[in-house]
Amino acid sequence: MMFVEGEPQTLLSAGEKRWRAILANRGIQPWPDLRLRFVVGAWKRRGHFFDLDNLVSPVLDAIGSKLSERESIWATVELGDKPGVEITNGSPPPSPIGGLRVVLKNPPLRSIRTSKPLLELVEANLFGEPSQPCGCEIRIGMNASGIAFGFEGPIKPTIDALWPLLGGTFKSPADHRVRDLRL
Repeated sequence: MMFVEGEPQTLLSAGEKRWRAILANRGIQPWPDLRLRFVVGAWKRRGHFFDLDNLVSPVLDAIGSKLSERESIWATVELGDKPGVEITNGSPPPSPIGGLRVVLKNPPLRSIRTSKPLLELVEANLFGEPSQPCGCEIRIGMNASGIAFGFEGPIKPTIDALWPLLGGTFKSPADHRVRDLRL
């Protein structure tokens, strides 16, 4: 286990490059089953909510986690007085009863916003209260390209496409509600 202090930075943020350098210099082992526990000082950055998946991507890249070697990722985010990220080896536990579980045979592979919901979500209803956080387990079909974050999916595009369940709109999904992500 290793805890790296500092406010975790999101994908494409002004501080991402510096955050990646801090992580890369720590010699962190890129295990196939990663547990990432993010601690942040606030739920908003520059007045806007941020997404858990955007915290994960810079960490995976910085520690040299190879896509072909990723078997599972369990990422959580919480508020705390000592911001940073705890990185450990460990598979995600079963999803909590009543949590959001999404199974997709053909997940989206690119973050292209569309008003047409994914086939599996056509009949979906809003999950929980729109202002409340939630956990999410995503299972993707064998045709997916692995546990890939970033705009060339399937993880970020899938989370962005969950707007029928999470709330918001196809242009602005409420995916900041996901605070426990199991892949």
